[in-house]
Amino acid sequence: MDTDKLIKLLKEGESDEFKIEPEKIEAYEIISITDIDVLKSLCEHIDSFKKLSLPETWAASEDRQSILGCMDYLNKYLNDLNEHKCYCVRYKYLEVDPLNENDDGLIEISELSKAIGGSVKYICKCNGCSKMLEVTHSLDGMGLDCYVWHRKN
Repeated sequence: MDTDKLIKLLKEGESDEFKIEPEKIEAYEIISITDIDVLKSLCEHIDSFKKLSLPETWAASEDRQSILGCMDYLNKYLNDLNEHKCYCVRYKYLEVDPLNENDDGLIEISELSKAIGGSVKYICKCNGCSKMLEVTHSLDGMGLDCYVWHRKN
C-alpha cells in the first residue's frame, strides 16, 4: 500500500490490513506526519518497517543504495519515535521552519535572538510533549535556509 493509504488505515485504526509494499513507501511523508494517534499506531508496527532496510527487499538497481539509505533513515526515525512518542522527534530529521510550526500550533516560540553572522536562534516548546527545543536558523553556502533543531535539557 502507498503512504497515503497507510496513514488513512492508521487513522481509522484498521491495523489488521497493515501491509507494507516497500516500493510505495515515501520516508519523507512518514517523517512529516504530525497526527499523534497515527504516530502511536506506527510505533505498534515498527517491526514491519525493519524489513525495508534489508538489501534483499529491493531489486538490484542503480537506485538500490539510495533507497536503502532512505529506509535506514526512516527506521532510525521510527526507533526514536517509539522511544519519545511525540511528533517533535521529526525535527531531528527534517529542516522545518519554526515559524511555520508555530503557525500550525505544533510548537510555541518563547524566545528569539539574533546572533553574530546573521543566524537566528529560537527557543520553543513542543505543544505535544512540552519539551523545550532550540532551533538555529542560518543560510548555507548557497544562500538557502538551514534549520538545526536540538532538544533543550
